[in-house]
Amino acid sequence: MSIYKNNFLNKLHNQWLSLFRHGLLPPAQCVLCGGDGRQGICDACQLALPWLDIALCPRCAMPSNNAQICAECHHNPPAFTHTLAAFAYQTHVAQLVPAGKFGERWSLFALLAQISASHYRIGSRPDCLVPMPLHASRLRERGFNQSMEIAQVWQRELGVPVQPDLLQRIRDTSHQTQLDVAARARNMRRAFQASPNARGLHIVLVDDVMTSGATLHVAARTLLRAGARQVDAWVLARTL
Repeated sequence: MSIYKNNFLNKLHNQWLSLFRHGLLPPAQCVLCGGDGRQGICDACQLALPWLDIALCPRCAMPSNNAQICAECHHNPPAFTHTLAAFAYQTHVAQLVPAGKFGERWSLFALLAQISASHYRIGSRPDCLVPMPLHASRLRERGFNQSMEIAQVWQRELGVPVQPDLLQRIRDTSHQTQLDVAARARNMRRAFQASPNARGLHIVLVDDVMTSGATLHVAARTLLRAGARQVDAWVLARTL
């Protein structure tokens, strides 16, 4: 991210957050180019976002011929049934997500969730949204849960309730970005605990970025073992 963009995002953060949380219009400036942007990102920059408009595997949201189940999901199906992702984790989205997560600009997640909300109106309506939980120590360190910020916007826009109490993070694991695929799976073992209230529900797990899918797989498996009827994954962005 350029120094200009970093400083611009930082300057807009407090103004955007105050307006958004009070239900008012976001600042009429684009967080990417500084031009007019009544939704926080101008029309031109919204069009330039890396929208996932290619054929994808319905199970894992990786590119797939004719939008069929991919070979990997045939051989090693994840615990979640469907995945929806609005963006590829590239270009502007790959700038905004780290700026939001590690720069304490959590309002950027609400902005991306607002812009992408219509993407998640397809398919059957789930019973609830469950934001991917952070361990208590990680939540204290970061000060917010980006998945909760996203889920709260989608709750308002899509009319699906958020039920964060259905899944807890009971083990503080290493950052997944530091690990290879096999290590990610080992790292997540026994990381979550599900509520018995998950029984019989169609649950959507909400997260910011899906990389290998290991964390979402373990979370979904935990909910299914607690009796959930079906678990899907809705993420802002997918690493391709």
